[in-house]
Amino acid sequence: MSNNKQGVLPSQFIRHLIKNGYIYVPEEYQNSLISEEQIQPASVDLTLGNHAYCIRGRPSTTQLERYPPEKEFHKYNFPLNTIGTPLDETLMYLIPSQEQCKQLPKGIIGYANNKSSSGRINLQTKLTTKYGDDIIPEQQQSQMYLRIMPKLFPVLIRPGDTLNQIRFIYGNADVSDIEIETRQKEICFLYDKSGNPISLTPTHLNNGLIAHLDLEQEIVGWKGKPNPSETIDLSRRDYPAQEFWEKLHVDKHGRLFLEAGKFYILSTKEYICVPPEFALEMLPYDLNAGGEFRSHYAGFFDPGFGWNKDHTILGRPATLEVIPLENMYVEDGHGICKFKVERMAEIPDKIYGEKPNSNYQQQLGPQLAKYFR
Repeated sequence: MSNNKQGVLPSQFIRHLIKNGYIYVPEEYQNSLISEEQIQPASVDLTLGNHAYCIRGRPSTTQLERYPPEKEFHKYNFPLNTIGTPLDETLMYLIPSQEQCKQLPKGIIGYANNKSSSGRINLQTKLTTKYGDDIIPEQQQSQMYLRIMPKLFPVLIRPGDTLNQIRFIYGNADVSDIEIETRQKEICFLYDKSGNPISLTPTHLNNGLIAHLDLEQEIVGWKGKPNPSETIDLSRRDYPAQEFWEKLHVDKHGRLFLEAGKFYILSTKEYICVPPEFALEMLPYDLNAGGEFRSHYAGFFDPGFGWNKDHTILGRPATLEVIPLENMYVEDGHGICKFKVERMAEIPDKIYGEKPNSNYQQQLGPQLAKYFR
């Protein structure tokens, strides 16, 4: 690292990694070089290759060392095409990423996670290598695959589709509770609905920022309802929401019933603001809510989410993907997710929300993925 600053690498540093060949596209994809559109403020989008393998389960380290995969390891394989190839919601697939990483410089580790739109339809996508899932260790190299598990709807995919992203961290990017509390007085991370900064008591700050469920809105959430007659084409933006989702309302006591194993879209009471010198990682499990459920797969909020230069945006609620492990009731204000605050190594030269097509910068309440109207 030329400036020796620890933290999440911003867009201009990601371009440096690409320019110097640490992130590259193999010869078979030379017509699909990494585009500027793939470079986000603190991550780079990974794109699907042109061949898929239907697999029985997560491959072993030995199986992942060989490319292409051996025949004994998958049920069948097939090419992807630009017309669109369907993936069944009951199966698991392994698709090479068009982007690959050479040995990363010392001190830099890569971390991957679902993009917001794929997460909101429970299209689980894991970066899979012989070193594990969703991580590229420093100074290591392995064939990078995208392991895809449609859990709610069958989907139609194409080469070049982006379902997940990878960010790179140099050294230690974690911000302590003490620093979060200090910076909250200068640059606010959490607002209430009226635009007032929230005081960071232990209710909101405990080894990271804590947010709570909002049931005080007309539509408190959505429940996925499988639609066997439709396959979600990831290039479309016009699917009628009511054909795939059930609107949720509280009962007469103000509570919401969550059914075990079902997929829900909910949102936070707090409005989240990510100033450009920071990023947020949403941790995958809520440890403080009571009851057994998973609130949001590990996610990432880019610098600039819920923020703008003239302070006319005072945060935006976070949308959550929730899967209860048991039947349960939840109430307004139920603790539901935790954020780890991470320091950027440098302010990125592109900020989330500055482009007019940022899909979720204006979200209010539990917003569905961009595929629905």
